[in-house]
Amino acid sequence: MNQLEERLQPLFRKRFNPEVSSVSYAIMVGGEIIAKDSFGKNEKHAGTYNIGSISKVYTTVAVMQLVEKGLVDLDTPVCEYLPKFKMADERYKKITVRHCLNHASGLPGSQFRMLSETTPRRHYYEDVYRYLEHAVLHNDPGLFCVYCNDGFTLAEMVVSALTGEEFSAYCRDHITEPIGASSTRQPTCKNTDYPHTAIVGHPDEDMGAEGAGGLRTTMEDLCKFGQQFLGESAIISEASKAEMGKRQGIPFFGDFFEESLLYGLGWDCVEYTHSEYDLGEHVLVKGGGTVQFGSRLIVIPKYDAVLAISATVDCKGGVEDTVLALFARAMADRGVNIYKNYETIPEDWKRFEGVYVTAGKMLEAKFDGAFASVNMVSLDGKSVPAYPEMGNCKGEFAVQPGHGITFRTLNGVDYLMGVTHGVPATLGIKAEQLTFEALPESWKQLFGKKYIIRNLLVDDLIGAQVYNGVNFVPVERFPDAVGVSIASAQLEHPAPAMEYLMTPYVNGELRENVIVGKLQLPYMASRDQISMWFYEENGVSYMEASGYTYQEVSTLEAYEGQAFAEVTEVDGINQTYVLGEKLETLPEIPEGRRLVIFNDTLSIVYDSLFSKEYKPVETGYIALI
Repeated sequence: MNQLEERLQPLFRKRFNPEVSSVSYAIMVGGEIIAKDSFGKNEKHAGTYNIGSISKVYTTVAVMQLVEKGLVDLDTPVCEYLPKFKMADERYKKITVRHCLNHASGLPGSQFRMLSETTPRRHYYEDVYRYLEHAVLHNDPGLFCVYCNDGFTLAEMVVSALTGEEFSAYCRDHITEPIGASSTRQPTCKNTDYPHTAIVGHPDEDMGAEGAGGLRTTMEDLCKFGQQFLGESAIISEASKAEMGKRQGIPFFGDFFEESLLYGLGWDCVEYTHSEYDLGEHVLVKGGGTVQFGSRLIVIPKYDAVLAISATVDCKGGVEDTVLALFARAMADRGVNIYKNYETIPEDWKRFEGVYVTAGKMLEAKFDGAFASVNMVSLDGKSVPAYPEMGNCKGEFAVQPGHGITFRTLNGVDYLMGVTHGVPATLGIKAEQLTFEALPESWKQLFGKKYIIRNLLVDDLIGAQVYNGVNFVPVERFPDAVGVSIASAQLEHPAPAMEYLMTPYVNGELRENVIVGKLQLPYMASRDQISMWFYEENGVSYMEASGYTYQEVSTLEAYEGQAFAEVTEVDGINQTYVLGEKLETLPEIPEGRRLVIFNDTLSIVYDSLFSKEYKPVETGYIALI
């Protein structure tokens, strides 16, 4: 994997379902593959993919080769080349070869028998003739264009009839092998040197309509085919490429523009434009979909580029948008900005990349081309996306309309800023610029200790959802800080509710029993910087913070089925115990009381105030409130 592929990999993977069976892409610029990658649960994800209707462009090339040899005239009726072709509708005699290639034939659409099977087709042309003999047209040939597989099946049959060759063999010998695309074959002419992927648990898919959608290929070889429409080609003339690449759509609404006007011969669109990217003129696009796959081929003359992508339909992502996003990042890597609405992030802004400390959490900013992303980073180094893709617009990155982020420097220190409707506010300070006084050994003894809340009220929400337990952890990035991880209240969201970097220095003075939040930032960025006061009673270590009392868990008594005690007004301290064995059933909860179960990390896994179902826990803690 080259450096560009490594940089593109996170973007590539996050756009698809992580459980996808197979997805693969390739980007070619100047006739060279600059980036390619694949992943998926199917171990054959680097192999060949069914590209469906992209096959139509190959079929068109085969027809144009015969045009170049004088064997085919595009405006001659198909029935003159296929005498056996008949329909229960006399208008069929007006269907020309061009009509078949620009979707203006009026043919029904698709012969679904043998369209998608698990073995190559058998006696296919006889089935096609029988199917059409009992079918009628849905409109006059040449009246307007509507997407149609049947036309390309007839075009395939014309090629086979005039050359005397099996269509798949003709494509192999005259199209794919001459350009070095050995993986690109139809089911009746497979190259078994290349493994073929599929949806996990499903059989391999063979497409019967080979001319309309039967090809399987790797993405690198698909790029080789697309390159034939950019530079000098070994398989098709410049005149044929020009004919394929001009508008062939027939107006339906008169002067009113609509998408079908952009059909070429074989191509879905010969003048593709995009709202986000400047791709230049005469961009060619062809899509393909089968029962198992979705694919795109995009040819971009302005950048001498070919983009190819295919994915199994369990990908849960857009193949076209993804490959264009990858291409834009790849071009930015080359110093070329193709974004219409965004600017490439200036090189001197690289200093703003990194981790920022803010109230209760840390955020990591990363730059890639014209985009920034922000991840939430925990004290143990784990990272989850917060804002995955934000385009650079004059130094601001939009999270959503009216809201975004930017960066500022003050006295040599970098800050992450939030922007709301044009008004900036400080979010965090660059972590590497946040300094701490040396942490004494006496305070380092906190690391590894856990303190559990002891004075929850019967109806207390905040204590049980945010401040239920405190873990003290060393932080490699900040060896002189006290790392404080406040347990999450929900097991399905295992990330801590909040995390703080704290210090025993108050206004520069070392304190023996108090630690405070380190941040000193305006507005919301350092709000609720809790302070923690430690003390001992009868050999038991306690801590007070934000009105709550916590006890070091190693000093708790074991739970042995103790019942709820009578309510007293003394301190409001809960009965809290450590579970010595699996708790199969809960004790009876008196009316007006509350029961809370914590796991080993002090996250609450059962709370009678909220929970309806209890799942037995092996170890943890129990509080009778």
